[in-house]
Amino acid sequence: MEQGTLIFIPYQDTDNFYSDGILTREFAMLYLLRNMGFTNIINVKKPRTSLDTPRYIIHEDYYPKGTIEFTVKEYCDLAKTIQYKPIVSIKQIMERRCWWSEGYIHNKEKLLNEIIPNKSIVYSDNPFASQLLEILHNNGAVIYFDIMDNFAIHPSLSQKEHNGALQGYKSIMQFADIVSANSLQTCEYMQHQTGRKIILVKNGVFKQKPFELMNDLPVIKKIRNKKRSFKKCVGYIGKLGGRLDADLIDSISSVCSDTLFVFVGNYLKDQINKKLLSLFASRNNVLQLSAVPSAYVYAVMNEFDILSIPHAVGKAENGGDPLKLYQYLIQNKPIITTNILGVSEFQNTIKITNDASEWVSFIKKNDHTIKNTNVNFLWDYRMEPVRKEIEECSRFHL
Repeated sequence: MEQGTLIFIPYQDTDNFYSDGILTREFAMLYLLRNMGFTNIINVKKPRTSLDTPRYIIHEDYYPKGTIEFTVKEYCDLAKTIQYKPIVSIKQIMERRCWWSEGYIHNKEKLLNEIIPNKSIVYSDNPFASQLLEILHNNGAVIYFDIMDNFAIHPSLSQKEHNGALQGYKSIMQFADIVSANSLQTCEYMQHQTGRKIILVKNGVFKQKPFELMNDLPVIKKIRNKKRSFKKCVGYIGKLGGRLDADLIDSISSVCSDTLFVFVGNYLKDQINKKLLSLFASRNNVLQLSAVPSAYVYAVMNEFDILSIPHAVGKAENGGDPLKLYQYLIQNKPIITTNILGVSEFQNTIKITNDASEWVSFIKKNDHTIKNTNVNFLWDYRMEPVRKEIEECSRFHL
């Protein structure tokens, strides 16, 4: 298609990407939509006040040249950025994320000037932007709404925010041209709540080139120095909090004292797992390291003998599309996980169990057979249904 405009309204905005270098689903979508021909990018950041604006330093080494992260950062650097940013707001303090709905409306006039009839698409996964999305839709933009995390039930949000998110979802389902979600469970939830059919677009991964310079990363040096004292190294990369099963980790790390258990990630807000913190602080064979930029993830995974997902099953789950599992699967290493939502389709490839004794047996085993999966989880394949919807959208002249 001719050059089109992408109005990008993500939940995790460029402040997140610039501060931690982590390529979340939103920024994978930015990359994919940009490469479909929507080259004029308008980046809409979350409403903030001067008091709650994050302070950070952009580390250029988080985005090594030749990686997807490097390219996405270039797209963001060249984008036109719009943000509502008053000095202070009482509503922001009282209503938290629910205030965003009002804040986004202040960007209305600037964004309406950016819409090119038949050539503009809006990407968002933010239910708190519902009012702004409807205005943009009514003025000729195609709305592609994507549900990554279900904020109507997400444990990090308050009940008031849950209610606000659900109302946002219900409103968006009435006018959005294309709607997708990353898990079957979320699709079913939204269809039940709104009656709208949702396209299932599970998370994907990009093929990454190996970078030898990453061997000198401090996090890799720490892992290598620590694991010299152990027979094996079991690794986990992801957010830390209530979703991790501290009882399971306690049990297996106690029995497998000759194995180093490494957890790479930062803590989720409002999800302090006290038992997990105690294990990190007291147990010699349990090592916690800060999150790494996504460009480094595969290099870090290469240091582990076994890749693990010791997540709690049930209440602490959110959705059912474990991105880290797809990243694990291209490493050609043994994988073990609890029976969380979304892993069963790989039951012939990985070990799935909630039983601590079976975890111990798997970890102690020395002759794992690595089975390849025939599931295509690369992003280009995952996005094909949405690509077709965009191409067929009657509001576009392609």
